[in-house]
Amino acid sequence: MSKNNQPTILFIYPTPFNPERGGVERVTDILTKSLIRRGYPIYYMHHRSDMDVLNYNYPAPVYFFPSSNLSDSENIIFYHQFLKEKKIDIIINQCGLFGDSKLYLNIGQNSHIKTISVLHSNPLLNYDFLKEEILKIRNSSFIEYCKLMARFFLYPKIKSQYWKNRKLQYDFLLKNTDIICLLSSNFKKELQRIYLGKIDKVTAIGNPNSFQVSTIPQNKEKTLLYVGRLDRGQKRPDRLLKIWKLIYKKNPDWKLIFVGDGEQRKELEKKAKQLDRISFVGYQSPEEYYKKASILCMTSNFEGFGMVLTEAMQFGTVPIAFNSYASASDIIKDGVTGFLIEPFDLKVYADKLRYLMRNKEKRVEMAKRGFESVKKFDIENITNQWENLFNQLLA
Repeated sequence: MSKNNQPTILFIYPTPFNPERGGVERVTDILTKSLIRRGYPIYYMHHRSDMDVLNYNYPAPVYFFPSSNLSDSENIIFYHQFLKEKKIDIIINQCGLFGDSKLYLNIGQNSHIKTISVLHSNPLLNYDFLKEEILKIRNSSFIEYCKLMARFFLYPKIKSQYWKNRKLQYDFLLKNTDIICLLSSNFKKELQRIYLGKIDKVTAIGNPNSFQVSTIPQNKEKTLLYVGRLDRGQKRPDRLLKIWKLIYKKNPDWKLIFVGDGEQRKELEKKAKQLDRISFVGYQSPEEYYKKASILCMTSNFEGFGMVLTEAMQFGTVPIAFNSYASASDIIKDGVTGFLIEPFDLKVYADKLRYLMRNKEKRVEMAKRGFESVKKFDIENITNQWENLFNQLLA
């Protein structure tokens, strides 16, 4: 324990917790600052780095493993010595979904240390909607058609291996960590699908809100907003173009803005030229866009939490998303604070969007309810939950 009797905490993850780089990084940064305000000593540990990521004033001291090769024996020696010298009491493994955990949970002789492994996504990841990713044609070339046929025949084997890998990961975690922390209690059912044993070592804490907003911005514009990576795997922004195609002609005073970047951007921009009133602004801080947009559109196959939903609701932007992951219903109350659509019905999605676009009173009502609802994820509430978990572990 530290001098102020608060446990010393190590957050560990492959890359540094620069909040501009992703959701896990942003969540960790927000939580770290809150814990430091309450007197907790915090350290960060990583095994990968680049100068861009390091260009940030981190709230906690940052350390790196000596080798980027996780299995390197010098990493183990270094890690065990670090844990001892810094008198770490609790390790928060922010990479619970993946194999990096085998190093991060290797505490050696430091047996007093408690470990928490966080699953920052759906425990099954994309398993239930793997077909949406594997059997999607990516371009019109002959080679792509051949690849699609190969993926079609290999699909049963791919899905079987996917399940096996997930099971091996959770078998390992449940034997080697003190607590698995999910982002929603609704994810427990999915974990039980793959791990049939007792899972009393599991808890759930949602992600904290990213912003502090006292009132809903006024003068909302007739804008649909997408915020996130532009990729064809998890996020599927191409679906939004198909939805926009169904509604844009009869709603000429509305526009669509994509905030984000990724490997699919050029392809999406090419398709968008056949439509109208679509902007791609690249990677930007989304705050100014949340302030102006009326509706936030999510089209993902799956998420862990979907922070863009809570961020949008903080600014009175009404969210609409596919009900394709269990924590979505923690955030959106269907028909009250936004809309949840049956996966992946583009027509119903378009119909709900059309309804919102043509009913300002409903948008304003949903925005107000969402603004109040999302306060349950304020950082003080989330930090209280983490403190309760620390106390339980160390009792």
